[in-house]
Amino acid sequence: MSQLLLETRRPSIDTAFKRLHLWQEVEIEGLFDEYNRSIVVARAFITSQLAEAHKILFTRIFSIMEQDTGQPARFRYIHGTGYEIFMADGHKGQALGLGMFCQELCRNTGWYCRIEPSRRLSTLMPYIRKAVTGG
Repeated sequence: MSQLLLETRRPSIDTAFKRLHLWQEVEIEGLFDEYNRSIVVARAFITSQLAEAHKILFTRIFSIMEQDTGQPARFRYIHGTGYEIFMADGHKGQALGLGMFCQELCRNTGWYCRIEPSRRLSTLMPYIRKAVTGG
């Protein structure tokens, strides 16, 4: 499964809340054109929807992938190759946790942002949605 996780270009994350009481099942699946189907390439159970918990989860999943394949996680936006798009739910901590994981990947680099070329990737912060109050 680690090899498939490494090879997918457009992974997506889905969380199921009904399989085990008090646990959520997190699945990462990839669409593989050669098989004409999506395949679950990673599955884990988590008890928190916080961004910090998801960052730990992604760190561990990609660490296992690297141990198995000898290849680290690579994101096209950061490295120029690797995952083209990584889809995660915006609610709760999935997307923010993934952003925190990507921020960690850039921490000790001098790479610049492609969208804001004057900013280093290591200085970008994960997106935090601000609450909008009605009037």
